[in-house]
Amino acid sequence: HLQYFDLDGSSSCTPRGDIKLMGCSVALVSRSDVAGQPWCFRVMTGLTTLVMQATGEEEMLSWSVTLYRAVAM
Repeated sequence: HLQYFDLDGSSSCTPRGDIKLMGCSVALVSRSDVAGQPWCFRVMTGLTTLVMQATGEEEMLSWSVTLYRAVAM
């Protein structure tokens, strides 16, 4: 499972949700698909698409590769 959280500046550690990684796909997202936001990638399940944004290109690639490998296990 992948748990995700809001980055809202609070000290709350309550997850906003989670996604089962088995059967998911991971893809990089072009800026034109997310209103010009840089360094985004998406995790897609049969029912849910979660778009996440990294703080830079290296972090985006690291997250994408890590999630891709986790899905493949």
